[in-house]
Amino acid sequence: MIVIDVSVFIDSLFSGNVERYQKSIEFLKASEGLSLYAPRIFRVELIAVARRLGFKGERKDLTKIIDKINLVGEDKVINIAEYVADHVHPRAVDAYYYSYCNTDRKHASF
Repeated sequence: MIVIDVSVFIDSLFSGNVERYQKSIEFLKASEGLSLYAPRIFRVELIAVARRLGFKGERKDLTKIIDKINLVGEDKVINIAEYVADHVHPRAVDAYYYSYCNTDRKHASF
């Protein structure tokens, strides 16, 4: 399962850092045709960060670029996210992303 972070899309839309922009474009091209997954919070992060960086267009225009990403609900990962938060102490959203990487496993491995 390939779980994608919102920063890949942000870096591909806003080229503030040329190296990050190029790497994000390369990744998106290389992942064409593959199944990509993300937590539903991905949409919220994309909208919030894009607006902070100056995106003035319609929200639907921004979110349609992620139509091919499989957004997975929290119900599938909340127990793993809580375990990660309790034992690893990451930022909450990082616990979510890690949990999505482990949805095909019975227990998270550390």
